Amino acid sequence: FPVTIEVEAVSNKLSKMRFGRAKKFTGATGAGAAVGAGVGSSAHFFEKVPTINPILLRVLAHDLLAFNADIILLNGSRTLKYGAALKRFYPIKAKLISRIIDNAEFWNSGKFTHWYYKNLVIPQLDATVGVSQASLASMVRHYNFKKPSKVIYRVFDPGKFKNAPDRYIARAKLGPVS
Repeated sequence: FPVTIEVEAVSNKLSKMRFGRAKKFTGATGAGAAVGAGVGSSAHFFEKVPTINPILLRVLAHDLLAFNADIILLNGSRTLKYGAALKRFYPIKAKLISRIIDNAEFWNSGKFTHWYYKNLVIPQLDATVGVSQASLASMVRHYNFKKPSKVIYRVFDPGKFKNAPDRYIARAKLGPVS
């Protein structure tokens, strides 16, 4: 089986590093260095100009290159942006697969954002997966995406919960959480 990593997991770790709230830099390397630099926040200046924080990108590249994944699954707009930058500026050999969970036409409707993603981000992807036919269709239509794409529905079957007890009854049966 190919080794897969979700950039979202790395991004979530780095997102906890808020600008102005980070501890003093200690000379750490890797993700620890980013904590000290306070660069994980999406509100950081570099997220606006030049749209990619080079320090955060370097930390992500360090972690992902060390992991040596075959496939990198990108979830959400920010992870797509950083995944594309990684592929453009670092020797990432892994395939970049995006997971589209919503309507791209709604979330990236501005002219600059649409141009940016259509010309700089989306071309770096090797394939995409939509969690519904509608979400995949909006992405393919909005960005004129011509690479492999497939719908893989969310792993949730509401039928499994058809005869489930009321949540209050279930909680009473299970008892308090310790």
